[in-house]
Amino acid sequence: MKRTRWIAAAVVAVVAALGASVAVERGDDVNAGSPAQPSVNPSEPATRPRTDLGATPDEPAAAVSAAPIAKDPSKLKQRLEANRLEFEARSDVARRGELLRSAAKLDPTNETVLEKLTAYELDSENYSAARATAKRCLAARASNTNCAKYQRWAHMRDGKFTEGLKLADRCLQTQPGDTQCTLAKVQALTALRRLDEAEQALRSIPDAGVWGPMARAGIARMRGDIPGAIRLYEKTCTDVGNEAACTSAEKLRKQQKGQR
Repeated sequence: MKRTRWIAAAVVAVVAALGASVAVERGDDVNAGSPAQPSVNPSEPATRPRTDLGATPDEPAAAVSAAPIAKDPSKLKQRLEANRLEFEARSDVARRGELLRSAAKLDPTNETVLEKLTAYELDSENYSAARATAKRCLAARASNTNCAKYQRWAHMRDGKFTEGLKLADRCLQTQPGDTQCTLAKVQALTALRRLDEAEQALRSIPDAGVWGPMARAGIARMRGDIPGAIRLYEKTCTDVGNEAACTSAEKLRKQQKGQR
């Protein structure tokens, strides 16, 4: 019954969208008598990625892809079914990957589905698949900042640092001074042992938050300054309770003991 109501509501929303499209083609004023809608800034920095994709209080309408809706009835049916599968994947942890892959196969340009599938593949450490899905997502809408971020992460986590650096530079071209883009560049430069450049890029960030000390610790570690790296990791661990910093500090302490 819930599924029937959801599909019915989605059909109503789609029909309304198609009607507005026809009105625009006729030259009608589709905004007459309607309140002004807030503008959306696609370059707004993305929020912290959610790879858990658990059930949320969002309304079912939030699952509708931002990609244009096809006027072909068969394409419309595929879009609706893909949106339903994506919504079901939010709460079905066991079948999440299966549902998202089915939705992406059914509707290959569904931006929302592709974004969620990329996040799932990253969380599953399937980096080659995440890179491919992120590329498809950006083909659907180039300004999707989450998919661009996931694409960088997939390259970096898979050890493809040169490509990760190129993506970070591309990000900075479209979003100059963006903290996430700059931190991605710092990480890539550090991994490539271009440490002076990494420090220079890090200094350009006014407030990197917890990731500033983490990045400095990584640079110190690559320079062979293990005690300095441990101090930075420990400070971040105790000051803000960052789990990654605590783990890194412990690993380096064990490494140091093993070398004595």
